Amino acid sequence: MGGLFGGVIIWRNNIPGLFAGIFEQNPDITTLSALSQSSLIGIQTTHTEWMTWRAWFGLMDHKVAEFEETVSLNTYPLAIEAAVNGLGIALGWAHLVDHLLEDNKLIRPLGNISARTDHGYYLLKASYGHSFPERDRVENWLLELSASRKRYQQPGTPTLNKTE
Repeated sequence: MGGLFGGVIIWRNNIPGLFAGIFEQNPDITTLSALSQSSLIGIQTTHTEWMTWRAWFGLMDHKVAEFEETVSLNTYPLAIEAAVNGLGIALGWAHLVDHLLEDNKLIRPLGNISARTDHGYYLLKASYGHSFPERDRVENWLLELSASRKRYQQPGTPTLNKTE
């Protein structure tokens, strides 16, 4: 990228999230096998960098011949909203679900299992030209926000705490 510099401010870390009420009724959803047999909320998209359940289970090295997505939506925010409303378990980017986990609107049925990709959100700015206060204010705000976020594992290295 000629003339630009910057860096990642948020990595895409994929976490399964489940409405707390469903987990209370189904406390056995604590393994990859049990998860693959649960009500999964799928994402149908042309974005190849977005994580699907099949890709997520593959990263977890969990072979699943068949699983059913009981609901299929086209964005992570819709899938997360469906999970909050008790329709099933959704994959969500950590930066979209962290506040829901903190507020106990969603839980992580598999504990710390997650998969971080090498995709993320970048802050880029021109390497030429002069700084100006409005740009610097936005840049500082984004960097402070990013610095305060929960950190997960490095890209391409899923966290595996499989107990099956």
